[in-house]
Amino acid sequence: MTLPEALSISPPKKFPRKFFDVSLGAGYNTVSTFKDYKSGYRSSTDFLGFDNGARQLPSDFPTTGFIINNMTQAQANTALASLNNDFEIRNRKALPLVNFSINGGDLRIFENGSKLGYTAGITYNHSEYIKPNQLRQYDDYNYVDNTYNYNTNLGALVNLAYQNKGGKYSLKNIYNRIFDDNLLQRQGIDIARTSDIQFNAFDLVQKSLFKSTFKGENRLAEGLDLDYLASFNLITNNRPDQRKIGYSKSLGSETPFSADLITLNRANNRLFGDLNEKIYNGSFNLKKEIDLFEATNIKVGGFAAIRNRDDENRLIGPRVNVAGNSDYANILRRPLETLFAPELLSNSAYSLEDLTQANDSYTGKANNYAGYLMFDNKFTEKLRAVWGARYEYYRIEVTSPAMKFDKTWTDILPSANLTYALNPKNNVRASYFRSLARPEFREIAPFYYYDFEIEPTSWVIPTWSVRRSITSI
Repeated sequence: MTLPEALSISPPKKFPRKFFDVSLGAGYNTVSTFKDYKSGYRSSTDFLGFDNGARQLPSDFPTTGFIINNMTQAQANTALASLNNDFEIRNRKALPLVNFSINGGDLRIFENGSKLGYTAGITYNHSEYIKPNQLRQYDDYNYVDNTYNYNTNLGALVNLAYQNKGGKYSLKNIYNRIFDDNLLQRQGIDIARTSDIQFNAFDLVQKSLFKSTFKGENRLAEGLDLDYLASFNLITNNRPDQRKIGYSKSLGSETPFSADLITLNRANNRLFGDLNEKIYNGSFNLKKEIDLFEATNIKVGGFAAIRNRDDENRLIGPRVNVAGNSDYANILRRPLETLFAPELLSNSAYSLEDLTQANDSYTGKANNYAGYLMFDNKFTEKLRAVWGARYEYYRIEVTSPAMKFDKTWTDILPSANLTYALNPKNNVRASYFRSLARPEFREIAPFYYYDFEIEPTSWVIPTWSVRRSITSI
């Protein structure tokens, strides 16, 4: 593997042995840039693509069981006050798009002919978009949405490659992080409730991927080649404090809007979600040239992939105390910025409820092992056949307090490809193969998620016959 093959961040047109470049760019969007822009809470590190921790659920926050069975009002006051209760809507002008990158690399050739090279790069992109006047007209809903998106994307790459007479070796490392924060403001009519509504949703999602891959290639003997690979992937998906607050009033009335906090449900709760997944991959391929027909290669190999996922979600929120609180109606008419003011939380205006259910968290494990044998026969100058079969073992487990799914499959997957060259530019090809569509964790886990953009809820139910076999000719 040579260094140019490893380069993936802004490669130069010509590759010198050593290079370094810096680029800075900006963009203008006619719908958004320098237009009136709104956002919720903003920390000092958001622009860098990292939440500073102020949105996260405190580590000492009461457990679901304690909230449901043992919590006193005084303890509820303390717990609610420990959350980030900044609901202020900030107003300013949307900034232009910004992108920045730094890339560098070098290639060293030693006296013995071996080569050592590297590439490294960092990229940064930031955008602020407005999606104005989105119509949501379906079923009993007649809404107009305005969405304000704040997005930062970070990327980093470090690649190393070494080559000598014995083989080629490379180590590739990439990191990518997305900070995607959305404020949705909705106005309209809920016909089923005969209500005018105002709705705000604050939704930050932080996603990251780290991947490290080692690959080697060696010629073991004349006509005998080996390549192998090992990799590690870490995937995170963090949703710190998705907040949803709705106001309503009787349809067409002159009465003030009132916050919908008499009861707590999935449309007005605070969701704290955290998904972590680790993936381990390994493979090898051994190719042997043999003297048969015009040319023949035999290839044998193996593959292993192990996935471990942990997805935890917590749904909590305040509910206004009606009993013994003659002022609760005035509290609910407060604007969003003061609805959870410190004096209300300390004076027992709200109770703390926990909506977390058994199906809101799960763990997943998947093991996939495979081995194959392949023949590449060139019978004549014009006729070639590539054929073989792969054996696969696949086991997937999904476990939550609400259910357990554990299933194993073993399969033999044949394939064949026959090619005939009519002339140097045209081929006729016939092929056959059998493949599989395997279930993902999310397709099995009974996770119950409220999508505030389309209103209805979505319930995922595990399907026991979730795998399909696909045969193509």
